[in-house]
Amino acid sequence: MDGVEGLIGQMESIKAKSCENRVFVEVENLQNAVEICRAGADGIQFDKLGCLELKEAVKVLRGLKPDVVILAAGGINKGNAVEYAETGIDAIVTSAVYYGKPVDIGTVIERI
Repeated sequence: MDGVEGLIGQMESIKAKSCENRVFVEVENLQNAVEICRAGADGIQFDKLGCLELKEAVKVLRGLKPDVVILAAGGINKGNAVEYAETGIDAIVTSAVYYGKPVDIGTVIERI
């Protein structure tokens, strides 16, 4: 069995083998997120979900498992990061920083 159903069937075994680590699963829709959350995942990463859908997903998942970590990825950049952050997610996953304009940053260390 493959896909979400296969993963759900193996979740207990995966969590037992990774008892010192948390299990995060990337999903593309709320239905899969709910199934994976119910199966025991510690975190859900949504890929390419719009802000309105993401805000609803956060509400639903927090109702199921208040401590689940919710991440968002896909198409997030400095132009829309604030909007994504306002959905209630825990963190943003983005590669935009790798494609941004270089910035010259300096540091001065002073003895106090």
